[in-house]
Amino acid sequence: MVVIWSLLLPYLIYNFIYILPLPLGGGYQKGFITNILLGNQEALCYLMVPLWFLVALMGMRVLAAFNTLNMYSLFLFSLISYVLFDLIKIDQTNDYFQLKTMCLCFPFFIVGYMIKKRDYFRIIKKYNTALLTFSAITIFVITAVIGLLNSSTHENGINVYHCRIGINIILFYISTIGLSASLMLLCAIHLNITSPIVEKLSNGTLLILATHLIIYWKIPALPVPEVIQSMLNIIIILIVSYVLIVFCEKYCPVLIGKKK
Repeated sequence: MVVIWSLLLPYLIYNFIYILPLPLGGGYQKGFITNILLGNQEALCYLMVPLWFLVALMGMRVLAAFNTLNMYSLFLFSLISYVLFDLIKIDQTNDYFQLKTMCLCFPFFIVGYMIKKRDYFRIIKKYNTALLTFSAITIFVITAVIGLLNSSTHENGINVYHCRIGINIILFYISTIGLSASLMLLCAIHLNITSPIVEKLSNGTLLILATHLIIYWKIPALPVPEVIQSMLNIIIILIVSYVLIVFCEKYCPVLIGKKK
């Protein structure tokens, strides 16, 4: 039931909203309804693309909930499945239920599950802060270099949605997991503050995922350097999203993955 309220219903609602002829985008095309029901985001319009994450996450949660094996076995299962999908060259324009993407992402799900279950960051924080900070920065730099080398030397780079992993899947996981873990560790050590704004935005990440493209497309381009424009885009998206999240919490919680 949790998966239905937090993932499935928002997925269906947002997709069916986006097939309407909205002034902010969207529109129906032949086969859209079938592909929505089959979780085949690759065959839908660009506005619906971010919702691939909900499909993949649903699959990962169901697999984790009904497994009779331990998480390490599922980790190995996902890697083998992804390699097999790649070997038989599944047409990525028809990735039904995002199976290939789910297998590629499942190791991240497992790592997050284990960190939360065993509360590794709380345990690690008992050690010397300076040593932990140095270690985290070192891991970040090393894995960032590995990630840049892995992506920049491959013609398609890295794109999780399209299952592009650079030149090597092992380097892909080392860089992505290493970067994520080091950043989370730095935040756990040095950002011991509670912000109601950040908490509100974190509670509405599903809405941000589903609506950020519409907001982004309506932000005018200003005569400023690209980096400043990018920062302004992020700030505007977060401000608009915050207002929408507050509204949805009160009047339509299902749009942020909440039951009530």
